[in-house]
Amino acid sequence: MKNRDIVGAIIVNEKNEILLQKKTFDYKFSPGGCWTFFGGEIKGDESPEQTLKREIKEEINYDIKNFYLFKAGRYKFPSGGLKGKKYIFVVFFDGDISQISLREGGGFGFFSTSELNYIKIQNLILRDLKEYINTNFKKKR
Repeated sequence: MKNRDIVGAIIVNEKNEILLQKKTFDYKFSPGGCWTFFGGEIKGDESPEQTLKREIKEEINYDIKNFYLFKAGRYKFPSGGLKGKKYIFVVFFDGDISQISLREGGGFGFFSTSELNYIKIQNLILRDLKEYINTNFKKKR
């Protein structure tokens, strides 16, 4: 199993909707077109915060400013043969959806907490989302 440290972003807008990325059907770590966080692998000497900023810029061409570390821990993707440390950040999106330019994945969308019950979310991500909603959803910016 390959070690890979990663970051993920729970991106929240002013309506408390959460921005998720739809993976393509052939994505090997979460196949089947699941919805997941934006984020990616920590490279070289990058800090998790540097990785977060780089990945969000690469994936949706958005410069983040207001964010905090929500949780850190270990993860394991049995289907993709990956494990490592994960850093999950909450990012406050204060722009307009028209500012998002998708550069990776099969799609994106903002979802209310009730809408999350009707989309296919990758299991590891779903646990983190539920924890965020249950513990910090009302946290002030």
